[in-house]
Amino acid sequence: QSQASTTARYASWLMDIWSGQGNAQTKLPLDLYGTNFQIQVWQALLQIPGGSARTYQDVGAELGRPQSSRAVGNAVGANPISVLIPCHRVIRATGIIDNYAWGSPRKKLILGLENS
Repeated sequence: QSQASTTARYASWLMDIWSGQGNAQTKLPLDLYGTNFQIQVWQALLQIPGGSARTYQDVGAELGRPQSSRAVGNAVGANPISVLIPCHRVIRATGIIDNYAWGSPRKKLILGLENS
């Protein structure tokens, strides 16, 4: 399979996900660069099932660092490919949905699409 056809297939998959039509559980090979902690947080985000959400504290606790919600938030915010690594699935403990690079309305929309 050529690199162009592979790229086209993944681009189509991404557009399907973005429009709410695709399968977000499809695995895409990623080559990420970040600190060890950032990589751990991004890997934890990949484990959050579609249609559900976790708090920053939940993610920190899953990493064995329950007091690291601020550091988790920084790592989530540093996510270089938020379409692929679902940072939209992390919310505040208060339930407030904000702090999304593409805006709170889009974060709410994506969460809603995943729940439907």
